[in-house]
Amino acid sequence: MFCARWHFSSIVAAVAVVTTTPVYALPVVRVGPGFGATLQFGEPLQKVWLDDPTELIVDFDKALPGATILHLRRIKPAPVPLQARAIGRDTLLTAVTTSGRVHQFRVQLVSGRGTGFLSVGGGPSPELYSIELIERGLQRAIAQGRLASDSSLASKVRQYVALVRQGTDPATAQTQTNLNPATLYEFSRIGIASDGMILERLRRKE
Repeated sequence: MFCARWHFSSIVAAVAVVTTTPVYALPVVRVGPGFGATLQFGEPLQKVWLDDPTELIVDFDKALPGATILHLRRIKPAPVPLQARAIGRDTLLTAVTTSGRVHQFRVQLVSGRGTGFLSVGGGPSPELYSIELIERGLQRAIAQGRLASDSSLASKVRQYVALVRQGTDPATAQTQTNLNPATLYEFSRIGIASDGMILERLRRKE
């Protein structure tokens, strides 16, 4: 009887420390057509799972393990062998860091703009992070020969980066350089993964 009571108590104790989070209570990341979501983690990632990848692509700033930046963007629905489709417009994103910490998010497919930026676990501020990505995107575009270094667009982006780093409010810097938010957002995307079609769209806009 003593052994039986001890075994039962151990089970109760083990169950008591298990915690669960309902899906509806998880942080929400919204991904829209042309407006994805970028997640900055405070420590390197080791593994990432996206439960329904039929309409989403996951990209990183570097190979796993070691990446700290994760980007989600929409694609046209593509069949994945043996993939069960999510019910509704939500799916689950799970990220595991090299320290073993687990982060989970409810990803929603929306018709409007996506989340844009989300700092997870002590990443840099959105303003600083965006500037770094925009500058990286500009450098990558020029290095690949897809944007002239002396072009009007390159000059505007450099001016915007300089103004924000000097303390100018991002909205004011956008007005002064005549750059729209969509253009700056596209450059931040290029900073993660270059895309010739994106650059062609930017040339037509400016």
